[in-house]
Amino acid sequence: MKITSHRLVRVALVLGSGVVACSDDAGTSPETTTGTDSSGGNDPSSGGDPTTTPDPDTSSSSGSPTSTGPDPDTSGTPTESSSSGDEPVGPPAEFFVRVENLSGSSVLPTTFSPGMWLEQTTGSTPLFAIDAADAGDGLIALAEDGDPAPLAASLDGAADVVQTGTWAEPLAPGEMVEFTFTAQNGNRLSLATGIGGANDGFVATGPVGIGLFTSQGQPEDERDITQFLRLYEVGSEANEAPGQGAQQLSTQSAAGVGMDEAGHVQPFVASTRALPQAAAIVDVQSTTDAKTGEITLTITNTGDLGRGTVFSPLSPMVWALHEETASLFAADAQGADVVGLEALAEDGDPSEWFTAIDGSAGVGTAATIDTGAAPGEAFTIVVTPDQDNRFLSFATSITASNDAFIAPWPGGVALLEADGSARSNTEIEDDFRRLLVVWDAGTEANEVPGAGANIQSEQILPDSGASDGDPAIRPYSDATNDLAGADVGGFATVTIVNGANAGEFDVTIENTSGGTVFPGALSRVLYAVHDDTVTLFEDGMPASPSLEELAEDGDASALFGDVDGAPGVSDAAISPSPLGPGATYEFTVIADGTTPRLSLAAMVVPSNDTFIALGGAGITLVDDAGDPLSDDALADAVAAALAAWESGTEANQAGAIGRDQAPRQAADGDGVAEGSGLVRFADDDLVWVWPEADQVIRVTVGPTGK
Repeated sequence: MKITSHRLVRVALVLGSGVVACSDDAGTSPETTTGTDSSGGNDPSSGGDPTTTPDPDTSSSSGSPTSTGPDPDTSGTPTESSSSGDEPVGPPAEFFVRVENLSGSSVLPTTFSPGMWLEQTTGSTPLFAIDAADAGDGLIALAEDGDPAPLAASLDGAADVVQTGTWAEPLAPGEMVEFTFTAQNGNRLSLATGIGGANDGFVATGPVGIGLFTSQGQPEDERDITQFLRLYEVGSEANEAPGQGAQQLSTQSAAGVGMDEAGHVQPFVASTRALPQAAAIVDVQSTTDAKTGEITLTITNTGDLGRGTVFSPLSPMVWALHEETASLFAADAQGADVVGLEALAEDGDPSEWFTAIDGSAGVGTAATIDTGAAPGEAFTIVVTPDQDNRFLSFATSITASNDAFIAPWPGGVALLEADGSARSNTEIEDDFRRLLVVWDAGTEANEVPGAGANIQSEQILPDSGASDGDPAIRPYSDATNDLAGADVGGFATVTIVNGANAGEFDVTIENTSGGTVFPGALSRVLYAVHDDTVTLFEDGMPASPSLEELAEDGDASALFGDVDGAPGVSDAAISPSPLGPGATYEFTVIADGTTPRLSLAAMVVPSNDTFIALGGAGITLVDDAGDPLSDDALADAVAAALAAWESGTEANQAGAIGRDQAPRQAADGDGVAEGSGLVRFADDDLVWVWPEADQVIRVTVGPTGK
């Protein structure tokens, strides 16, 4: 990849107070390997030309790197072992560290935050421990908010920490930072930097760090240590789609604004429009006939497989085999100006786009696949590329969206090397995984995927949606929460007025979502009239099993069983049926000074674990003297309390098309549990797809004197 900027920074050093005994690293590190990419694949680095050919040495190797003697503390992270017995003691040595952001051509183009490093003694683990709660030393500030200073300061003078330092500037794709430090012989290096496209993610060496000296007491030669890095998450903030969340490090409005991740009930602030990366929606497999050079690409809709999170058909497809200079479209171009794009993205029709590119300059072969692919189904493209036409591009739309489509970065993916020689199937597949993007065509305003009345699969007539306020073709990154604001974002209203008799209150719950971008349903509604000792839930506390059943599966029967006839409850019931758009549920309750409060709860369908409620304790219908509140006061109380919540029991999936959302889920209780609160590997996430560390970052370490 092309390095577009080089920052050489002066590192802030915080020296530890103790003198540490020297120890050596007995494990010899793997030889530095340099990958080459002569394919001419395109680099979507931010701030640069998306059609720029990347420099060599950015391709990731296939397979897992090996090390000499893995350390059990790293839970699978390759690391170097420590020697035992007497070790030679040598002088200190000065080292340089170079950190490069390679993420521009990965599935997660992202900025890395300012970072921190430390020199630690062999065998120590001061930075973090895997599958353990964060120690509270400042790692959360780094991972959530990109601030390394608290972590560096808290570790200054800690046991087994010799010195700490920070670099002060964030690194955009294509940028690098370089610094130097002097280490005592035998000690090790740890470093960490926050991931801009994550909620609480960071890249770091393993807990035991990286060896700097050989077993003979000499500084290790210059080497690439990226294979010893991994993507982690702190477990402190609920995840959103990588690179697409409104509360992530690079997009949040203020520090610490994301939802806590601890498996508890919390206000719903996630996006209702998020879509994951293309790698979570499609899988590309390549096979090559060595005799004929024919390449078969199988593009599978993974919506019902493994980690698939988007249960949506893909539209018919247009594809082209072309020269390096040709592209189906250009990023940031006006979507309406690309002939045929609007018809494909909004209506699933590839024919107009095919007509526009067939026989055009630089295009060797173009074709359409006129049948879409439902979840679990696949497209098949068979081509025989040559040195002139060695790039493959395709486009297919997500039918559960307004104008989202999947395509490689403009310029496509190389099927042959620049000299016409074969590329391996693994290299081709890896490039598709890195370069495929979910794009927003910019031709129609987004609604909730899977629910909007004007999305491709639901629209009555083509071109029925509103125009997009941003007409540019861009990576899809809509993170709007359509359940925020008054009346749950317009999804539902609750009206309470005084009834015909004193102490009676007429309650009407209406599903008003039909005219919004998120038309959905409410499950059967539970209500209860009760005193101050009764709560359906508490903000920040784990959900009860009964609330979990309501929030995940729309089943209020267990929660009704909890409250019906319970001490402090004078009345409770469940609506006879769910409420679709436009439907209402009306009932009358009696409240007095003994049982003055009204609570209600209903699941938002479709969702993973979202429900509406008047808060956990409901609202008061009478004043302190037991007299009924006025209709205006009741309206004010409802307006202040009615909101969307989530039970914190199931991880949120994309929009309204998540595979494990009710009513689509195969069985009650399906879905990935939300929130462990533990530091863990980010790539263990079963909802979102994260890249490997070597696809987004490169770290080089070596002595300055060699």
